[in-house]
Amino acid sequence: MSTSNNSYMNKSSNTQREAYLKYFRITWYNVPIFLKLRPEALNSGFKRCNYSNCKMSSNISDAGYSDAIIFQGGYRFPLKLTFRRPNGQVWIFYEHEPPYRYKQIRYRSLPKNYFNWTMTYDESVSDIHLPYGAITNKSSKVSRSEVVLMRSKNRTALMIMSHCNTPANRLRYVNQLKKFIDVDILGECGTSWSCGILYKHDNCFEILNRYKFFLAFENSFCNNYFTEKVFDNFDYDTVLVTRGGKHGQINHILPHGTFISTDDFKNAKELGLYLKSIKNETYLNIIRRKQQFTSFRSYESVFQKAMCEICERMNNADMYKKTIEDIDKWAFTSNPCRTPDGFE
Repeated sequence: MSTSNNSYMNKSSNTQREAYLKYFRITWYNVPIFLKLRPEALNSGFKRCNYSNCKMSSNISDAGYSDAIIFQGGYRFPLKLTFRRPNGQVWIFYEHEPPYRYKQIRYRSLPKNYFNWTMTYDESVSDIHLPYGAITNKSSKVSRSEVVLMRSKNRTALMIMSHCNTPANRLRYVNQLKKFIDVDILGECGTSWSCGILYKHDNCFEILNRYKFFLAFENSFCNNYFTEKVFDNFDYDTVLVTRGGKHGQINHILPHGTFISTDDFKNAKELGLYLKSIKNETYLNIIRRKQQFTSFRSYESVFQKAMCEICERMNNADMYKKTIEDIDKWAFTSNPCRTPDGFE
């Protein structure tokens, strides 16, 4: 189970802050849309950090005067920079997309000997860990009437999908699953869904409460790649069926007994027959277990932790000084993604 580590947070004091002689400016050069739509995270600042003498900017005109730059470093890395890099400026490679996306569209390698630190969802290879969220224990338990909950389940399974042709071949898997259970697909790959704003998790997702199962299928089977499909949708009164990451990794992300994983089934047929066979009491046991945990505002928390770690690193630069010779080699040498399986 994933929990928030606050070792970089909640230790600051006015005396400590006043003792700092230098403030470090950190600039996001190309803020991704995913983050722009989460302003509560982007604007969280450093006041809760152990080291709070950092300032964040998203104005690229500040880049030439900044102590560190965060680039979305995959296929959105800028073809031409608007500033000259000053000596000693730290460059941070950030990505929330899986490695196969790094070279898409522009089909070019990233610059060598440019980046100093990495920040991604994959803790096993990154200097700074920034996942899509975290699951924590609930401080208080609030649950709906189980009779009302089950009465509201007038549909079987839902999938919301905007990309149809993916490395995980998830549409093929879902089409096989549909031979055994009813699956509604909303988005580009199914029934048009115009509710809400693209990329923004809003009240439109209350529709999940009508379904027994939500198919949280990732677009890639890459190491530790579990996205908002898992975290943003965890708190709804539905059971997540997960598909992603390397085999069994979801067991380190979500608490035992709160989800169903395709990793535990030989193929879509076996999964479909199992979902069809689940009795109400078994289903409610999963819901009861899930109600002990929450992902509420978890992205804000993990983002703050990552920013605190950057500020701590800036204050102890000699300890963390390094240059990544080849970011492509860093990204791909570990064979981060696997071939999808589970098809008939």
